[in-house]
Amino acid sequence: MTFDMPSSPLKVKTKKADLVATGPGGGVVLQGTTGGDFAFVCQTAEGAVTITHSSKGESAKFNSVRNAAGLEVARIEHHMIKKWQIRMSTGESIPVTSGRAMLTGHGCKIGDLAKAKAPWLAPQRYFKLTLSDELLHRPDCVVISVIAAWVAEVNISASISASVSSGG
Repeated sequence: MTFDMPSSPLKVKTKKADLVATGPGGGVVLQGTTGGDFAFVCQTAEGAVTITHSSKGESAKFNSVRNAAGLEVARIEHHMIKKWQIRMSTGESIPVTSGRAMLTGHGCKIGDLAKAKAPWLAPQRYFKLTLSDELLHRPDCVVISVIAAWVAEVNISASISASVSSGG
């Protein structure tokens, strides 16, 4: 299978352990699987990107993100419930904010680079991942797009579960 380079917006669908993101033209940009030896393994135009299961670090739990060559290119840190941070190997830090507003639905924001939003009705079916122009012009666009899709899926799923269990 051939993969398109990321464009915006991406429509991200999840079904059981599979995640597929398609671009505006319908071409597949990312295709991944959760579970198994890794938290997420994703095929892209640049090869496989993997996200490890959570590990305990010095100050926080984290998931390691590795590119197709197996090099760690980022860490997704979990400082507290709903307090996530993406640390790129370059030293750049990207905050992740998530939330659920009564009228806007479930979603999250990955710094100023991407934002994800599930539809108000049937939010578990898919979400739209909007990538900024800044992200689309970065050399690490593919890796950050994979991170954004996985982080958004985890945050949106947790938000949906929390609202169901609280009756909201």
